[in-house]
Amino acid sequence: GEAWGYINQYIAHLSLRFSCQKGKAGSTTLASLLKHGIDGVDFDPNGQFARTGKEICWAEWGRGSKWAFFRERCKEGGGKSVILDACPRYYTSEHARSIIEDDPRAVFIMLVRDPVDRLVSHCNDQRRRRPRHTSITVDVEGAVRTLFAMMGEIESQAVGNRNTTFPQSGEVNSQHSARRKLRESPNRKYDDARGRNGALERRKGSVRQRMRNGEEGNERNGGFGQGRVRDDARKRLEVRVRRSYWALSLYGRNLETLLRSVDPTKILVVQTTALEEDPQATVDSIMAHIGGKPKKVRKLHKNKLSDRNEYAQISNGLRLKLRDAFRSDVGLLERLTGKRFRWSNHSASFGFDELTGSR
Repeated sequence: GEAWGYINQYIAHLSLRFSCQKGKAGSTTLASLLKHGIDGVDFDPNGQFARTGKEICWAEWGRGSKWAFFRERCKEGGGKSVILDACPRYYTSEHARSIIEDDPRAVFIMLVRDPVDRLVSHCNDQRRRRPRHTSITVDVEGAVRTLFAMMGEIESQAVGNRNTTFPQSGEVNSQHSARRKLRESPNRKYDDARGRNGALERRKGSVRQRMRNGEEGNERNGGFGQGRVRDDARKRLEVRVRRSYWALSLYGRNLETLLRSVDPTKILVVQTTALEEDPQATVDSIMAHIGGKPKKVRKLHKNKLSDRNEYAQISNGLRLKLRDAFRSDVGLLERLTGKRFRWSNHSASFGFDELTGSR
């Protein structure tokens, strides 16, 4: 209601971080443009955005987004007009409905890019982030080929569960269960709105510890016994997570899911390449969409060649196969948005889009 004194702005997109200037979707870049004017500059304390982290992340707050925003409002003294949540976690109709219920004024921005580039970028990101626990460290193309082989299973599971864009519906249910347990727990611990959910971080840490224990148990027991069981569980978890990488690139299906709970007028679809090609016009459109004041921005810095050399690419042959695999979903996205995307053309040039590197 009016007591909040805010326009709660949510950017709902399936991406996590813009790491090493090789982002998966561009949410961090967009957050930097909106909150700072250009990537890497100091936060403007007198600006119209509340001083939060990039991701408040409704799905990671045991008490829900309204509690997080209320706490931020108290800290800021009610002087801000927009709270930005550039978070990837809103991937079910239930999540979208919950956001609208928390504040009917919430609006969404969906960043889209070439789905093949997004998939490859995600594998590169995981190669950097999880060097001990993923085969992606060795071979990005091999990892993408594995995901390509999983595509048929992912499609069949998605048809059976139209409430979620992710294939692993059991994991979605378990996340809801985890949030309920956090709300009910008398020992829950929460940091401030710029920090993290302490209880959930501990839960994540225990998962990582179990994965490490599984590897160590294998070494101690020669590959047998409890260590082997833990290692098998770790491998199954990794397979489920990697299947989700494919689903993250299914923009058509993800938008279709969002539209089940959100009025189309509340959703603005932005191509990631626009953040580099015309950042001012892009930000103008976004600020008009959220009801904010006009904001001047400067063009993003180009990536350095040394950074590009760290980025593993895939063969043109595999890229063509992936374009064919994503063709129907891209068609769905174009029908829903009424837009034609340059990367929907099978004859489009190879290589990464302008945000993540040069062709």
